[in-house]
Amino acid sequence: MSGDDFPVSKKAFNLALAFHNSADKLVDWLKSTYDGQRTPPEACAVVVNYSFAAELYLKSILYKENGEKKARMLGHKLSDLFERMSDPSKAALRHQRAPFKWDCKELEREEFSIEHTLTQYESAFVEYRYLFEDKNKGVSGSIEGIMKACDILKVVSKSIVFV
Repeated sequence: MSGDDFPVSKKAFNLALAFHNSADKLVDWLKSTYDGQRTPPEACAVVVNYSFAAELYLKSILYKENGEKKARMLGHKLSDLFERMSDPSKAALRHQRAPFKWDCKELEREEFSIEHTLTQYESAFVEYRYLFEDKNKGVSGSIEGIMKACDILKVVSKSIVFV
């Protein structure tokens, strides 16, 4: 099968996985170098990589559900992409419990909701790329939610795309 014959859903998944893995590696590096004084600029790259990975995981599911040759899934808003998915895919994402790689006090205290997290980070991919233009932009709170969302999206999208 040539690269042109490879389904778009699988291409999107593989690219999502690359951005997800890059974000994970950057988090590992930040944890070993972070001084606790201020948020390092690399944290923006982490948010952008996780947010873009989440977008691509969602799009991989949409391409699989709607046909590989369907027109591009436009937009970057994570909550909009989630809403366009089939009910069974949404249910799978709501009920999936992926192992979380990092110690996360915030997620232990609160019930995790993938919908809430996707809404919270829905425009992070776009906004964080231009964070230098406006100090007030960005997502408030920690990044553990989008990290966990990516872990869940990876598991569910793989099970849908690679069947």
